[in-house]
Amino acid sequence: MIEKIVFKTRVGSMFVETDGFFVIRLDFATQELTSAVILNEARRSEGYPLNRQTKIFNKVKKQVSEYFEGERKRFDLPIKLDGTDFQKKVWKALLTIPYGKTACYDDIAKRIKMPKAVRAVASAIGKNPVAIFYPCHRVIRKNGQIGKYAGGVKMKIKLLKLERVISG
Repeated sequence: MIEKIVFKTRVGSMFVETDGFFVIRLDFATQELTSAVILNEARRSEGYPLNRQTKIFNKVKKQVSEYFEGERKRFDLPIKLDGTDFQKKVWKALLTIPYGKTACYDDIAKRIKMPKAVRAVASAIGKNPVAIFYPCHRVIRKNGQIGKYAGGVKMKIKLLKLERVISG
């Protein structure tokens, strides 16, 4: 059963979706995502089966909290990615960017042995379903500018500051 939950962290609310065994999605909670959780709660009161907070959810919450506290640099969670083979290759390449370091889109394209696919790499990174776990926030522009981020530029800056990539 798919479980969608919003939980609070020190940098804002997070949305997590699991199937009870694997993380399917982790994102910064938006109004749309929060509404999905509220709908889920409404269904509970209408006699739908109760979703239980699974072990995987508790593990996600613990590890995300540790990351935001600066106590965790790597995640140890079962993740099931839903995407094209190309997207999965790009997302896997994100895992090669160490904590506290950055890479540019060109670097990722080279890592997957497709150096001319920079725009496709950027598009795939923008569709990363598991923010933070597959650290797309560590990808910046070739000229050193921060660039876009699905969680918003302010959040990207917060994450890069947390990892001491940028000061402030």
